[in-house]
Amino acid sequence: MKPCAIYTLLSILLATAPSRGEEGPWRIDLRLDLPLTLGLGAYSLVSEIVASHLDGPACGPLCDPGGVNALDRGVIGNRSALAADLSDAGFASVIALPYVLGGLDRLVSGGGGDLRGWAEDSLLLLQALSANFLVANLVKLSVRRPRPYAYDPAVPEETRRGAEASLSFYSGHSSTAFAMATAYALIYQARHPESPSRFAFFVGGYLLASGVALCRVAAGKHFWTDVLAGAAAGSLVGWLVVELHRRPDVTDQDTAGGSVSFLAGPGGVSLRAIW
Repeated sequence: MKPCAIYTLLSILLATAPSRGEEGPWRIDLRLDLPLTLGLGAYSLVSEIVASHLDGPACGPLCDPGGVNALDRGVIGNRSALAADLSDAGFASVIALPYVLGGLDRLVSGGGGDLRGWAEDSLLLLQALSANFLVANLVKLSVRRPRPYAYDPAVPEETRRGAEASLSFYSGHSSTAFAMATAYALIYQARHPESPSRFAFFVGGYLLASGVALCRVAAGKHFWTDVLAGAAAGSLVGWLVVELHRRPDVTDQDTAGGSVSFLAGPGGVSLRAIW
């Protein structure tokens, strides 16, 4: 399903789905969150279009590996087609799974169906996804780091000099995977603060996201520092989007096992660690 279709569906559900008579864990203002999410998505699309019209790496037609740090230099020469396919499959899965799992969870835990709850959770996921795309693309456009294959003489010159060859830092696949894994694990924890299964979503999500990152390196699409930075940035974006929407009055009860919470309000912002 395309992002615009998801956005339209969520807008309809949030506007029409009946409330179950109890407050959820999120503070959502449709007048702010819907246009914000749409705007983030639109700007990320614009940045994708701009990136596709860039020149190739300035160091081309063949970049000198002598300028690459020791950690990253070993990636040059990686060209696994299987790893590239697996990273794309993992990328698609880590985007789709939170919506599917969230829908199943609200169907089972929501007393036979909690459409509004699913729509609220999905809006946060879509907002995290859109924000992550935008930030990652802006960094790529600013840094313009050559990809590993730009240093590989075995790769065709046309590929080495293409626009994509200058967008290595940081990894968009990795940041997206970690943003979605972080956001959904936090959402599930907020919905089920006492459930032992909440830890499984953190572990499972990060394992899948790590697999995506490792495959990007094996495919020669990114350096180690690209995927590490992407993992950190994506995790931060996913965490911020969820925490900025968390109701302050449910933070304590949602975090019986300890947590770090970022709260925002009219008086400013605060960072709280609860143990």
